[in-house]
Amino acid sequence: MNQAGHEVTVFERADRIGGLLRYGIPDFKLEKQLVQRRVDLMTDEGIRFVVNEAIGSPSSSVDLEAYDAVVLCTGATRPRDLDVKGRSLQGIHFAHDFLSRQNKATEKSGSANQDDTWSAHGKQVIVIGGGDTGSDCVGTANRQGAACVTQFELASVPPLSRSAEQPWPWMPLVMKTSSSQEEGADRHWSIMTTAFEGNTGVSHLVTQRVTRAENGSFIPVPESEKRWPADMVLLAIGYTGPESALAEALDLDLDNRGCIATNDTFMTSREGFFCGGDARRGQSLVVWAIAEGRDVAAEVHAWLGGAGNLPRRGYGDLPTL
Repeated sequence: MNQAGHEVTVFERADRIGGLLRYGIPDFKLEKQLVQRRVDLMTDEGIRFVVNEAIGSPSSSVDLEAYDAVVLCTGATRPRDLDVKGRSLQGIHFAHDFLSRQNKATEKSGSANQDDTWSAHGKQVIVIGGGDTGSDCVGTANRQGAACVTQFELASVPPLSRSAEQPWPWMPLVMKTSSSQEEGADRHWSIMTTAFEGNTGVSHLVTQRVTRAENGSFIPVPESEKRWPADMVLLAIGYTGPESALAEALDLDLDNRGCIATNDTFMTSREGFFCGGDARRGQSLVVWAIAEGRDVAAEVHAWLGGAGNLPRRGYGDLPTL
């Protein structure tokens, strides 16, 4: 939009620009100098970045009505929790909180986070969740000097090769091992966490093995309970959608998944307010955020009466979560 002649201001509640790329993805997967280089290029092109500005909060004095169009790209940052006995014990953290603190510490000092509350150094770490975020937790915990890292996944062990039910170009559900897991992780599948144990801090985690019913639900296996020693537990079990404060402050409609509802031009229920990325789709990938950013820019440009058409990718149906 900036290159098309619009004046663009970006508001960010964190202290630096970059969002998930800067504070969610570990430095060993994405060096932050690459993120900063892109931010510097956009700044030089005339884009205005304003940090430490939480739009929609009582502390913000920004008047969005002063702008011709507003685009919400706030992500799906509401983490999925685990409602089991002992959840309030110390040492049990959401993965994003753990990873963002590590990234901030690395940017500030160039070294790993040594805050004992959040550091995995010398601890028996259990990561709950087998996706990309869980893998990032494994790699970060290992780099912080964890005594051992164990990773649980609720689903069963995936097959080693693509099945006939998943022909190309569908993404196959196959066994994957990330570089972080290769560095050291004791992986277990079909494991459900049923409780945490400890005094003030977590000391053990209780699990049961599960099987999958035809309707997709998980059925506990009788007499399969097991206790695992744990000094730190990281919850990497996904996100449930965008945080609600901004949508409530702007009185925006939500869809049945709790994401900000839009029409086929990315406009929300409020005229002139658009939305794209995870805040609209639910948790997804960086490539989808980039693609939707281009599409939203094209729609806003057209709505503002801009000359010509901005390049866009075109998008398909919303994912079924």
